Amino acid sequence: MLEVFVRKADGALVQAIVPETWATQVQVGASIDFASRPDGTYSYRDQNGQRRTVERVKAIEAPAATSSGVDDLTLMLGLLVLLMAGFGILALLVARSRSSRRSVGELIEEGDETVPCDDDEPPLPGDPADAMAELMRRAQNAEQ
Repeated sequence: MLEVFVRKADGALVQAIVPETWATQVQVGASIDFASRPDGTYSYRDQNGQRRTVERVKAIEAPAATSSGVDDLTLMLGLLVLLMAGFGILALLVARSRSSRRSVGELIEEGDETVPCDDDEPPLPGDPADAMAELMRRAQNAEQ
C-alpha cells in the first residue's frame, strides 16, 4: 500500500491509502478519480514544525486517471507540426525567389522584332550620355 497526499475537488488536503500498483497513476500534477471510504485522521508535522491533522481515506476501487499535464507524444507531435510549417514556408520563399529571376531568353517574347547586331559598328563611347546618343542614332538608322 502507498500513502499519498491528494487534494479533493474543494481543495482540502487528504491522506489516501492506495494499492502500490497505482504508483504510475498517482503522480504529481495528475488528476485521479477513485472511490474511497473514510479511515479516520492522520497527524503529521509540516516543514515549519507545526502539527497538522488531515482526513484519511482508503481507496476501494481502481482509479480513472487523467493527466493534467502535456505528455511526451503531444509535445513531439506539436514540435513536428511546427517544423513542417517552417519548412513549408521556407520552400515557398525559395520558390518565389527562383520564379522572380528570369533568364534573358524568357524575357523576349515570341513575335518581338530583333535588330541584328552589326559587328562593323564601333563600340559605344565610355560616357553614358554619348552612349545613349549613339544608341538612338543606331536605332533610327535601323528603322530606315
